[in-house]
Amino acid sequence: MDVMPTLLDLVGAPVPACVEGSSLKGEITGEHPLERDYLHGEHSGSREQSNQYVVTKHDKYVWFTQTGVERYFDLDADPREEHDLSRDPAHAERAAELRAILIDELRGREEGHVANDELVVGRTPRAVLARD
Repeated sequence: MDVMPTLLDLVGAPVPACVEGSSLKGEITGEHPLERDYLHGEHSGSREQSNQYVVTKHDKYVWFTQTGVERYFDLDADPREEHDLSRDPAHAERAAELRAILIDELRGREEGHVANDELVVGRTPRAVLARD
């Protein structure tokens, strides 16, 4: 999501307001690093592996849209994401915080992944969303 705004910024072209990503020019040049609290992403290539995720500098929460399976990783201790901590009570509160961020990101989207402030399993993933 940051590729287009970065390329436009590097060549001095305006970045359209509708673009969700951010330019990484400051990161590249060292002028000013990009700071974000988190990044929301999704993989919808295959229905079975369709997932939504929230990643920060320190951790990552993944929700599989068709099964409801959740994963949580401490990226400081486990940068290769080899140890799922989603069932570890010591990490339950933080995983819930990231889940709440994901719910906010997905609220109102056409797939219907959120109802009554909860994630809804089994909605059909869409590779391209309709535009108003």
